[in-house]
Amino acid sequence: RQFTANVAHELRTPLTILKGELEVALRRERPPGVYRAAMASMKQEVDRLVRLVEDLLILARADSGVLRLDLRAIAVDTMVRWAEGQFQAAAGEKAIALAVEGTESLRVLGDLDWLRQVLTNLLDNAIRYTPAGGTIRLTWDRDGAFARVRVIDMGCGIAAEDLPHLFDRFYRANRVRAQASGGSGLGLAIAQSIAKAHGGRIDIESRIGSGTTVTVWLPLADAIETEPAPGDR
Repeated sequence: RQFTANVAHELRTPLTILKGELEVALRRERPPGVYRAAMASMKQEVDRLVRLVEDLLILARADSGVLRLDLRAIAVDTMVRWAEGQFQAAAGEKAIALAVEGTESLRVLGDLDWLRQVLTNLLDNAIRYTPAGGTIRLTWDRDGAFARVRVIDMGCGIAAEDLPHLFDRFYRANRVRAQASGGSGLGLAIAQSIAKAHGGRIDIESRIGSGTTVTVWLPLADAIETEPAPGDR
């Protein structure tokens, strides 16, 4: 019931804005510049609706167990450096430095598109909440049969009482700030669902004033390939 109410709320806000913009545009003749500004505003809200619907479809597929994975061995360094390249421009707009740290040659068993989605959601959050002039570190290493990929930001941090709820759908530790920056409150829930579908998970460590560390755990392809079959144990 609460989830349905949250979806309705998230849909209502952009639809209300769209309705208002259309009513103003149709009320009387206006200069072309005013129409262009109204169209730009409406496009932003449509984009927001499209992102929300796409996110809800991903969660629906994950919930029903039909999140299709094209599993193959993926080089962690290549995946992380792809994410670095994708977010260089967004980080540069806020004078945020992206620092990639990792030397081990690791491979995980995963679906490249879905794992890119995980990194996209995490980096989007990190850039959203890191102040101008800050640094975001992307690191990776091995821990047993898992690769650990970390996104470490210099943001304002998260209160201890909020940490247990960060993967709840539509939950925002700072609702006003998140809404102002365009966050829907679904990014972390989606990332966690994808990680778990791969046999991994996501952990978050944070303190107010000390930034946030998000760790993605993914099974190493080498560990899976070398694990003996049940009949050989």
